[in-house]
Order: sequence, then C-alpha cells, then structure tokens
Amino acid sequence: AGRFNEELGVGSKGMCGEETELVLKAIDGGASAAYFSSPIAFHPSQGLAATSPRKLFDYSRGYREMLLSFQGSAGLRLLVRWHLAVAIARSLVALAIQGERSNRLIKLKGLAGFKDGGPLLG
Repeated sequence: AGRFNEELGVGSKGMCGEETELVLKAIDGGASAAYFSSPIAFHPSQGLAATSPRKLFDYSRGYREMLLSFQGSAGLRLLVRWHLAVAIARSLVALAIQGERSNRLIKLKGLAGFKDGGPLLG
C-alpha cells in the first residue's frame, strides 16, 4: 500500500486522516479488512464538547479534503465520496435532533467544505 502520506496528519497544512488514506490505499490494492468485537488498541475518545471549535473545524475540513483528494480506483473513489455525503447527512440529522449546538454546526461546516467556520470559532 505504500507509506503514510507525509502531506497528511500532524504538521500538514490542515489535512488529516493519514491512517484512513493508508487503509484506503491498502483496500484499493486488494487487501481485505476484518473487524474485531473487542478493542485491540486504545484510542482515547474525545467528545465534541471537549474539542476546541478551531480544532473541530480544521479536522472536519481536513478530513473532507483528504477524502476528496483520494486518487484510488473509480469504484473506491465513489465509495469514499458516498461516505462523505453520509457523514454530512448524519451531521445534519444530529444538528436537527440536538438543536443548534455550535460545535455540531462547526463540524458540519467543515465537512460541507466551508472556507471558514465563521464567528463561532472566536
């Protein structure tokens, strides 16, 4: 699958998802994935409320850019774009159900590709 894309992740110009991009390249190369019912690695969960608005916007926007810049096979590119559309739809539903919570709106703006998160970022 190659190596991590050094233009993604920590130290990049805002794009993130270096691990996702590596997995996408592996799948595109014919690898298969398996999901385990129990965790095998610890990844601390961070709720939206605990994340700074700027970090949340930058991460959401960077994730979108990584997905849209993926250069794999046509079928996987279509699947990745479908994933982005579903993520945007889920954020819209969460915003509608939970009311106008600023962090939800900021995440949605990032996923939708807004250039700036607006005044909510402070």
